[in-house]
Amino acid sequence: MNSTASPRRKSPSSKARPEPSKRAPRRPRCLDPSLPTALERETLLCPEWVAETIVREAERFVKADLPPGYVARLAAKAEHLYPRHGQFGQLLRRADGRDKLRSFMRHWMCAFLHRDRSPLGRRLPREHAWGAPLPSDR
Repeated sequence: MNSTASPRRKSPSSKARPEPSKRAPRRPRCLDPSLPTALERETLLCPEWVAETIVREAERFVKADLPPGYVARLAAKAEHLYPRHGQFGQLLRRADGRDKLRSFMRHWMCAFLHRDRSPLGRRLPREHAWGAPLPSDR
């Protein structure tokens, strides 16, 4: 005999795919817990020192002093962005993290000069705003 009843289907809940495991993002290892900021603890980079070298490099190139406070502004920007932007943090934790931080700070410094309408910003080469180091033979 032919049965007119259709085969029994599985319930929708049994067809549901399991949700992918939501792991917490991996936190970087704390290298020195006595350091004050997350950027310093996890990368051993001191943003104040890096900012100081970038500002002095630009001052030597343009043969003039930059407006006061640029070192603090650059360091504060790096410390603000590090815990908030994952890709920025990943770049700084790499082996060439110091070079990446220098490149970012060069870019930010040129942007600050441009925003402050400083004539010193026009004396820097355009490549410096893209993060390239200044030529040292000037």
